[in-house]
Amino acid sequence: MNGPQNPNRLLWQHPFVNVFKQFKVENWKKASKEGDVTSVMDKHLKCTVFKIQGSIPAGNFIQLPRTSTQSLGLTGRFLYFMFKPLPAKYFVIHVHTVETVSEEWSISFSNLFKEFKSTSTWLQFPFACQPAKGSVEHCAAVGAKTNFMGPAPVAQKWTTLVLDLHYILSMYINRKFSHLKNIRICANVLIKNCFTSDISYDPRISIIQARKMGITSVDENSAPMPREMNFFVPKNKEWDDCYDIVRFPLDSPADPSLPFDSIRRSDLPLSSTQRKISSRKTKRSNAAPGVISSPERKETKNYDITKDNGTYHDNLAVATRVRRTRDKVKVASELPTVGLSMLETSNASCSDPNITMVESARGDIHVFADEPDIVVHRHYSSSTGKPSVASTDLKMMKTTFEGKGNKSSRQQTLCDQSQRSNKTSPFERTNQNTGVFNSTNQSSSLQPDPILKLRRVIGFGGQSSSLITSNRNISLWHPGSSLHGGNDIIVYACNSVVVAMKTATGHQHFFIGHTESVTAIAFNQMHGAAPCILASAQSGSGGIVRIWRFESQKCAAVIRSQHATKMNLLSFSRSGAILVGVGRDGHGKNLIIVWDTSGALRHGSVTVIAKAHTDVEIHRIEVCPVDDTRMVSCGRDNLRFWRVRSNQLRSCPVAVPTDRKIGEFSDVTFARAGIISSKNCSELVEEETSVFTCTKAGYIVEVDFHKVTITSIHRLFPSNNTSTDDSTMNGLSLNTVRFTDSYVATGSDDGFLRLWPLDLSSAFIEAEHEGSVSDIDITPDGVKVLASTTAGTIGYLDVATRKYTTLMRSHTSVIRDTCIDGLRRTISTCSDDHTIRVWDIDTLRQFYDFATVDETPTALACHPLLEIFACGFETGTVRVFHVSSTSVLSEHPQVHSGSKVAAIVFTASGERLISACEKGTLALFDTSDIEKAGAPMIRILTKTAARGVYGPRSIATSHDGRWVAYIGPNEFTISIASSATLNQVMRIDVSTGVKLDPDVLGQRSKIDPPLRVLFSPPPVNHLLVITRGNRLLKLDSKTGSLISVTENIHRGNTNVVCVSDDCCHLVTAGDKLIKVWDFKMSKELDHQAFIGHGSPVHRIMFTPDRLSLITASEGAIFIWDFLGNTHTPITPVTMDTTHVIGMGRSVKEDLLTSARKSEYESGSEEEPEPRESPPAPTAPTRVNETTWVPPDTLHTSDLDASNVSEFTVDVDMMAGLVGGGGAGGVSRGMRGLNITQPGETATRENGTMSHEKATRENGTMTRENGMITREKVTRENGMMSRQNAQNTMTQQNEDAGITSSIDKDAAPAEDEEIDGVPVKRAWGSLRSTSGAVAEEEEVLLSCDPPSVVSHFVATTNHTQLASRTYTAPSGEEGLKLKAVVGYNGNGRRNLCWNPYTGTLAYSCGNVVIIEILQTSEKQYLLEHEEEISCLAIQHDGEILASASGSNGLVQSIICLWDINTGVCRAKLKHHEYSVVSMAYSRDDRFLVTVGDYRENSLAVWSAFDGESPPMLLASTKTNHPINQVTWDPSNPNEFVTAGSSSSLLFWMLEEVGEQVKLHLHEGEVPDAIEKDGNKKKIHFTAACFNEDRTLYAGTNTGVVTAWDTTTNECFLHWRADSAEIVVMQARAWRLLVAGVSRSARIWSLAGSKDPTNESGGMFVLEHELSVHGEIVSGSFDESLDIGIVGTTSSTMWYMDWNERSTIKLVSGHKDKINGISFDDNGHFATCSEDGVVQLWSEHTLDMAAQFQVLGQSCTSVVFSHSSASPTIGPPNMVAAGYSDGTIRVFDIDKLILKLKLQPHPTVVTSLQFSSDNNTLLSGASDGTIAATSLATGVTLRVLRDHKGAPINNISVSVREDHPASLSMLDSSPSGENHSPRLSLFCSADRRVSVWDTEWQHDVCNMIDWLTFPAPCFAPDGTKLNLDDKNHHKFVPPSFCKFHPTDPDLLVYCGYGLTKSLQLYSLAKRKVVKTIPLPNWADCFDLHGQLCVVGTSSRLVELIDVTHGTFQDYVGHGRDVTQAAFSPSGKLLLTASGGELFVWDVCVGKTS
Repeated sequence: MNGPQNPNRLLWQHPFVNVFKQFKVENWKKASKEGDVTSVMDKHLKCTVFKIQGSIPAGNFIQLPRTSTQSLGLTGRFLYFMFKPLPAKYFVIHVHTVETVSEEWSISFSNLFKEFKSTSTWLQFPFACQPAKGSVEHCAAVGAKTNFMGPAPVAQKWTTLVLDLHYILSMYINRKFSHLKNIRICANVLIKNCFTSDISYDPRISIIQARKMGITSVDENSAPMPREMNFFVPKNKEWDDCYDIVRFPLDSPADPSLPFDSIRRSDLPLSSTQRKISSRKTKRSNAAPGVISSPERKETKNYDITKDNGTYHDNLAVATRVRRTRDKVKVASELPTVGLSMLETSNASCSDPNITMVESARGDIHVFADEPDIVVHRHYSSSTGKPSVASTDLKMMKTTFEGKGNKSSRQQTLCDQSQRSNKTSPFERTNQNTGVFNSTNQSSSLQPDPILKLRRVIGFGGQSSSLITSNRNISLWHPGSSLHGGNDIIVYACNSVVVAMKTATGHQHFFIGHTESVTAIAFNQMHGAAPCILASAQSGSGGIVRIWRFESQKCAAVIRSQHATKMNLLSFSRSGAILVGVGRDGHGKNLIIVWDTSGALRHGSVTVIAKAHTDVEIHRIEVCPVDDTRMVSCGRDNLRFWRVRSNQLRSCPVAVPTDRKIGEFSDVTFARAGIISSKNCSELVEEETSVFTCTKAGYIVEVDFHKVTITSIHRLFPSNNTSTDDSTMNGLSLNTVRFTDSYVATGSDDGFLRLWPLDLSSAFIEAEHEGSVSDIDITPDGVKVLASTTAGTIGYLDVATRKYTTLMRSHTSVIRDTCIDGLRRTISTCSDDHTIRVWDIDTLRQFYDFATVDETPTALACHPLLEIFACGFETGTVRVFHVSSTSVLSEHPQVHSGSKVAAIVFTASGERLISACEKGTLALFDTSDIEKAGAPMIRILTKTAARGVYGPRSIATSHDGRWVAYIGPNEFTISIASSATLNQVMRIDVSTGVKLDPDVLGQRSKIDPPLRVLFSPPPVNHLLVITRGNRLLKLDSKTGSLISVTENIHRGNTNVVCVSDDCCHLVTAGDKLIKVWDFKMSKELDHQAFIGHGSPVHRIMFTPDRLSLITASEGAIFIWDFLGNTHTPITPVTMDTTHVIGMGRSVKEDLLTSARKSEYESGSEEEPEPRESPPAPTAPTRVNETTWVPPDTLHTSDLDASNVSEFTVDVDMMAGLVGGGGAGGVSRGMRGLNITQPGETATRENGTMSHEKATRENGTMTRENGMITREKVTRENGMMSRQNAQNTMTQQNEDAGITSSIDKDAAPAEDEEIDGVPVKRAWGSLRSTSGAVAEEEEVLLSCDPPSVVSHFVATTNHTQLASRTYTAPSGEEGLKLKAVVGYNGNGRRNLCWNPYTGTLAYSCGNVVIIEILQTSEKQYLLEHEEEISCLAIQHDGEILASASGSNGLVQSIICLWDINTGVCRAKLKHHEYSVVSMAYSRDDRFLVTVGDYRENSLAVWSAFDGESPPMLLASTKTNHPINQVTWDPSNPNEFVTAGSSSSLLFWMLEEVGEQVKLHLHEGEVPDAIEKDGNKKKIHFTAACFNEDRTLYAGTNTGVVTAWDTTTNECFLHWRADSAEIVVMQARAWRLLVAGVSRSARIWSLAGSKDPTNESGGMFVLEHELSVHGEIVSGSFDESLDIGIVGTTSSTMWYMDWNERSTIKLVSGHKDKINGISFDDNGHFATCSEDGVVQLWSEHTLDMAAQFQVLGQSCTSVVFSHSSASPTIGPPNMVAAGYSDGTIRVFDIDKLILKLKLQPHPTVVTSLQFSSDNNTLLSGASDGTIAATSLATGVTLRVLRDHKGAPINNISVSVREDHPASLSMLDSSPSGENHSPRLSLFCSADRRVSVWDTEWQHDVCNMIDWLTFPAPCFAPDGTKLNLDDKNHHKFVPPSFCKFHPTDPDLLVYCGYGLTKSLQLYSLAKRKVVKTIPLPNWADCFDLHGQLCVVGTSSRLVELIDVTHGTFQDYVGHGRDVTQAAFSPSGKLLLTASGGELFVWDVCVGKTS
């Protein structure tokens, strides 16, 4: 047991668990012991106990379980110990618990502890060992002040200790107990046993006493203790006479003589204790055993002070009175959040739901934690001057006001605990007579928790300009060695977050906890096993410094300095025991503090050793690496040494010479003494240490550490300085310096990072930056140098490769606005640094940088469709930019007359652009043809919007693009206007009636003007308004009426608001916080808050897929994973004709004219008057009611049909505008909609859905003679009514309250026939449970793929098999298929295995592979053209069924194969799309096939009898997609389907003569299963039957349900897996489950034999095996001992449960194969998109090795050349190129990474070794070619002749007989001509260059340049845009290689005027032969006279180059992209997608 478990699996823990017995302590197999642990016989207990003794308790103990990494998994609330301390000894007991978020907490109690202590992960309780009652020691202690702390007294009794773990965790650390992990019982103690239980047992209560007390069941919290748990009680003895019981928490009041929170014995008499137990007794909750429910809340107790004769007029007495009314009063573990008032604006808030706050008249607030209820008491003086008390019950949400002289109390309801109220109307007041204002209390919370997870951060440094100009002390390398990842991880600060980034992958990890910008970070130095400690400091008051555990990213300690304002420098000592910080005190002086951090990680304690104030400036401080008590600092004109002695911090300045102007000291560091002057680093003395500092004048000064004197001074000059006089030369302005054993690194103001030799002679490496290099850091091994600049960049220099990599960029000033381009996944930002930057969301890279030197951009908006953004500037100019071309499309410099543009926004359709300035001017631009005509201004309105700075979000447009809302014309009014004309249609005066209500303190009311506006997405259509008083107003955007008010959404100003597209979540930003709210505000805890930004957030945006949330502040951009995404809208959407406004661009002028005409005719040209009365509150109405029509609304009758030739509706755009795209709504309703005139006929051929006649009646469609009928809908008075709803399938919509179910009472649906086959409907009539009239909706099937892995989804494939092929006659084939390597991991249940015959069948692409495992014989079945989805085999093992999907004109087919002969006996065609599951009945008489989510069909076929093909017996459709079908083994006519949306259907076949009828019963899923899913939608993903006809069904949450098939009811469920279950099999009371968790588990089902057993028996996890991939297929033998599984990683594994082993049977590539290469040693290599390089044996076709680089695609692979010459480099190398521009060279003999290079910044497209294997040639996607030395890793030369087009291939000739006339080299001394070593490069632009190279001698001469012509159009006839750099992607690729036999020829293949191979002569310099090809080539290879070509039409073509003949070979299911001959020419490899075909070459076998 390794963690918390499902409640149904915890039945075995009820009612209690005997821990020693369960874990068999006596044999020490599951438990461990250490030291002196013996078993002895206790005479008093008459049983064996364990005696643990020893002088050191930590060295003598019993531990449960055996190791600390294991877990007990015990969930019992109460932990019972039966022990006896040894006299005069100390003992310690440790209990390790786990809370609900998997954090571990230790609870320890001992008589060794003197007082209670707590840390971040540890609670220590003192245990008072009191003497036995009646003993001499006990009598002597009576009346004495003895606390009994210390060694145990001599008189001791056996004690039962009861710990309430739930109470301890919730009380002391505010956490919820999950389970018990381990227990360690240390010396010195006698221990009998320990138990866990959810029941509070009392050993003193007998059965008779329990009955008298009313305890009738053990299910109650207080019950008599079982005999197994109790002590032996002698006759005529009472339990208290012999034993003691200790409970914690205590039963009696605290003893003042004992320490606070000590564990001690309760001395109450028995009767008192029994009364206490009886009064405490409560009924247990309905939760399962082991599940701790929340404490029950009681009603608030209110006391009228006036009835107590005035005795409680004193406020302190009132507080005492309140405390006296409670049973128990406990001090809270933490205070509420600082700064949150207890009662503000009629609200009470509390950060902890278990906290009671009491405030006295002096203003202090007393906080208590209490379980029964939560009450806030606050005292104040009323207007009459009489004292009053306000008692707020946070549970009942009522506030009671009581005062003297007031006979009746006043009550007012508070809304919730979130410091706000959510009222139906702000104008409704409480009744003065009753004084009660009620609201509904929802006991739910916002889920999931947390709903946001920080994923990426864009930015570096802080948000303030002063901080960004330095960027010092906030970027470091990880201090570990290469083994610890130090060379791969950088740590830097961004806003309030510390980011740890992996440089290789860019993955980020975060340290979150700071509330202000982080100003400094520091690491300790890791040595050996020392942990890595990170310290970070933040700005602001308090001088807060946090200590982090780097590995766990958890804060270990928080340091607060009372008098410090901020900490800007930190430095750790080498060991991490000392931390030095430099900050400012309250007077602005520098404050230096030294802390002792040695105990920070152990117990979270940090103490101040010394501190000092100084007037000197300090720029850097470092702790001496050899002496923790000494430091050195530098600053302006000072260099000081510091020393700590006797808790005093003293300093000593260093004397600076006056003869030189050394300048300002900028940095200081430690290095070995004499490292600069020493020529040999090995001569240095290791122990000698010196201090080195650099100055702004370019000096590096060495200071003797011991003598504190300057020993040497060196000055550095720039390399371009030509002066010889040092006095006149300008030295480098150094900012930082670092030393290694081999070089010195410096950073200076000129932007250069320089590396110097140790003699500082001249820099040997210089890296120039955009800004000054402010700080550098070097890895421990000196390989990489990290540099941060004032330009906001951070990057590193690889010293070995001399390559510089920029890791992060950021703005250098405040970011003003941000917008998102969802289509291209980019973010645009504008800043005060006069730049506009475009960022990539996925890679965080900066794409573009638009510099505006003279103007500051202030507002930004992205075009919704095009790669265009508009920007407003501080000068009032509006510009429109095109991103990719970096051009200005339109510019309007004087549109706002010099006033700053405050807001700019595009409409949803992108046809209008609206801008607003601070003076209130609105400008409207036409952007309908923005790319050609720009953005001409249509209208400008002055004094329309409110004046002042309202920020970029003061304007909002509706999601349909028709309306625009803005604040104006005054600051209290919101106007709504038409986006086409800016004509106003409505004004809403927000100030009328919306005033802040006075709170209980009599606050004055004030006006609350609006600050932000936003339209919510449809269907809600609310207008959200944020006010300056932090209120959220929800207005009806159509009527302007107020719907709701939410107060105090933030403490400070609320900056921005955003709503998700599904209207389920609302996000606000304020106080540097991000809050995610439930949109309906209906939950008790309806929001979650997140920190991280160190500055105000000005923009929040959801990505279009709603999977991410982007928040932008003044200093950084945060990208969060949004975990609350739902796919179902909250209400159905109805398409209105008004939604198509603006979509028909061809008639936009007519639409605009019609709109204006409508306005003028209606008299709407006059400006509407402001509202005189407040907007009346209304109840929420259905959003699709059209009772209000705006003046600008256009109907279809307004369109002049004579002027409109064609009117089309963009369905995708429409779905996005109206919030479609999910399940239901408009996206499905618009799909397939044909707008036709009445009487026209619309038909669809070759489809399952067809209609002969389509008529339009009242705006609706009616289909006749179709499978699916849309009902006739009539509209009366704005309401919709439905008629004839029979036989209609609707989608479930919980929010609308409409569900679909089988109507058992209705008449059976009539049968229909399709192709002569009877079809039954699997759904009944519609039932509306909402009671309201059903709305109009489209009844079409959902086309969204199910969100489960179990359901097959075909891989996208745009290729088609060639219509014409030329195959060779039998016996004349040039190729024969030898093997298919791989397994289709995208298939589902595509693996079948017969354990008796050893026959294994599986699929790879569109090939079925049958293998006999005993003999390894294989058959390859090639009949399918598309990807095979699933397989099914008959039980007799004779027939195999395989199914493939449809693609274009190719239909979905099911092939039936004879396994013995491999012949396809029959093909079945019925399903329109893919088949997701198939199954044969037990008697093999029936075959059931299931269609995928696009058709939801089910078909029943007859079995194949060997003669006639199977027949379709019946078919039907279901409401929800089916994931799997399984047959009842005991009944051949019954089967079950497991489907999505909790659909579990029981089917029965009824045979009536020759006809077969289907009967259906839907299983009812218990509500408890839904709860187990944590509000995740439940889908059944797998099912299987057991021998007793019990059905087991698995879900996507890992829950297994057990069903009684006699009643079709679920009687049991438990969590069997941690993730989705895909494979299930039950045999012999054992159940196997496997799936997404990558593990296969076997459960014992011995306890489930009796379905009526409510306890469910006992389920035991027997075995568990894991594999590398999600398991999607599997087959096991009858006993479940052995089996085979297939994974999504395209691997198959053999599992042996007896041996506990797994063996990989089949390996393959999961993604597309990008490269194939052979060597001469019988191996070949392949690489794929997932970054995997696999090495294979050519003879056995087994995978020999695999190299994988995560996060990168491997684009090419090549082996080194083979040579017998010893001078040639090692031949056994393979090189691989990757998408990030890196190249990795692997040593094949040692299977290690030999070299890593990065010669390219872009994708590596081609690789090849030079002929001598000493140089590696590489080509990239940008057209550059690099030659890199493998000996040194240095790039020798970069060729840019092909720049602009990707390099498709590189070919190197190893021949030595090329014509000597081609050589460009000089002749040899003997006069003989030199034979050239030729290399050629071919690029995608059909250019080939041939070179004569001698790389080692730096010789590279071009000898020929070829350009092959091609037409200006693509093969499909479309015109190519030659200006587009990517136009080559639309034409076939180009390749060129040396002819394998003729040294004078090149063979070229590519796009041209004809499809051909061209042979080019190097000597004649012309094409000498052309061989026509039938298809364009996607790849080709040569061997001898043979050429192989792979095509996009899935063909492999073998060509005889000599004769020009060819043959076609089929088999691949996708385009063939790779082909390669083996060196011997006997084998050919071809790759298509992830499948690899091996062919035997039967012709042209030349040596």
